[in-house]
Amino acid sequence: MHVTVPLLSGEALPLASLRGQPILLALLRDDCTACWDLYKLVRALAHDPSHRLVAIVLVSIDGERTRLLEQWERDGGSARLAWDPQGALAARLQVVTLPAVFVVDVEGTIAHVQMGFGDGDKPALERKLRSVLP
Repeated sequence: MHVTVPLLSGEALPLASLRGQPILLALLRDDCTACWDLYKLVRALAHDPSHRLVAIVLVSIDGERTRLLEQWERDGGSARLAWDPQGALAARLQVVTLPAVFVVDVEGTIAHVQMGFGDGDKPALERKLRSVLP
């Protein structure tokens, strides 16, 4: 996946630099209830030892530093935190609804795309993520 993500730190993260490990890339927004539901799943995955090999990249598309990213920092999650306030990354990935989730395999190929998130989506997303683990 040849996408560069703008990190909160001001650096840029080319996702290709993470090749060799699966990636869960999630685009979220504070005022989106489904985004918070997805956040809870990602937080649980981040603390699950069987998913430690997954690179998690959380991207806020809000116009300012968000509660979602601040909550992640408080929760002690190991993820790269990014910010896309102008929506350039969302546009490049053709995001049509939030949350948007991309699961990328170890070769850098998108293995799964999910736009929106409901209760019934959790098992499918977990299965897809497990399928790309080495």
